[in-house]
Amino acid sequence: MQMLELFYDQFQDAVDHRVPFVIPIGTMEYMEERLGKGWWGSDNYAAYYENLGGGDDPFSYIKVVPLIGADAQLKCGGFDYAGRWETSLLMGTYPELVDLNRCEQNNEWFAQSAREANAETGKHMVDYALQWLREVIV
Repeated sequence: MQMLELFYDQFQDAVDHRVPFVIPIGTMEYMEERLGKGWWGSDNYAAYYENLGGGDDPFSYIKVVPLIGADAQLKCGGFDYAGRWETSLLMGTYPELVDLNRCEQNNEWFAQSAREANAETGKHMVDYALQWLREVIV
C-alpha cells in the first residue's frame, strides 16, 4: 500500500472510531534515521541560511498542509476558530466531547456562533476535508 493510501485509510479510521489523529508520516524520525540525531544543528547545516533552498534542503520537501483548504472551506460554508464551523467539526468527530450548554459562558466575539454548531455540518466538513487532503497531498 502506498504511503498516501495508508494516510487516507488511517485518517478515515481515526474519524470513524473518533480517536485522536496524528499524521502517521514520521518526518523527523525519518530525517534522523537518514541524517543522524540532531541533524538540523550539525556542522553540515552551518551554512544553511546562506544556501537556503539549494542543494539537499530538507525543508524544501517537507510540506505543511492545512486541514481544510480555501476551496474546501467555501464548500463547507466557512471555517472559524471556536465558532460554528470548528465546533461543528468537533461534533462531527467527537460528539461526546462537545457540550453546547457551555456556549452560554462564552463572551468572546469569535465564539458566539458556536451555538449554531451541529454534527451534520461537522460530518459534511469531514467529507470535504478528506476530499481536499486527497487532492493536495502528493
